[in-house]
Amino acid sequence: MALLSLSHVADLLGGTCSASSMAGAEGLPWPPPPTISLRSMLSYASQRMAGLIFDDAALLDGDILLFTPTDLTGRIIDGLSGGNGYSHAGLVSGTQMIDVDNTINPTNPQVESVSLSASLTRKHLGIRVGLSAFQAAQLCMWAHARQGEGMNWTGILTDGVANEPGTDVCTMLIMHGLDAIGFDRTAVGLQGIGPGKFVSPNRIARAFHAPSGSTL
Repeated sequence: MALLSLSHVADLLGGTCSASSMAGAEGLPWPPPPTISLRSMLSYASQRMAGLIFDDAALLDGDILLFTPTDLTGRIIDGLSGGNGYSHAGLVSGTQMIDVDNTINPTNPQVESVSLSASLTRKHLGIRVGLSAFQAAQLCMWAHARQGEGMNWTGILTDGVANEPGTDVCTMLIMHGLDAIGFDRTAVGLQGIGPGKFVSPNRIARAFHAPSGSTL
């Protein structure tokens, strides 16, 4: 996938390609102060560092949400992938969450964009993989463009060894997006298994030493 231009990123953020709008999207004052303290620089950098997120108010675009099981299917997914207590994942994108599920179309699970606030009512944990603001914007745009693609049932049953073209599962939608924007997911322990480099919600949890979903 070709890198996005600054103009494309600005369009995604809802503004024009200007320094002030980009700064505003990041919640930064503009124009910047004449001098910036080291503490301020480190504080801003730390917002994008990889790690666990327990405070929903701290969620940023590009963060991953891991959810605990709510039904038998979720408990089976959890059990087959290590039993860490997670069975679903979604991508934070503004006021929405992008995932592969059947919220919008109950009979046809697919890539969809749903309310973030509604999604956060389910037990969950946030994961930040260390994307820059630019990379996060790229990832969200890539995922949004795949809305309507179906569920990869074959990939679920085979841990990604066999896959149905033009389909995805919740975690692999995000992993394929990271691959597409050139992010090295192996650097954060998300290399996956098998030819499809399959990653389950529990594998993400283990890579970031997340607590068991049963304790949330």
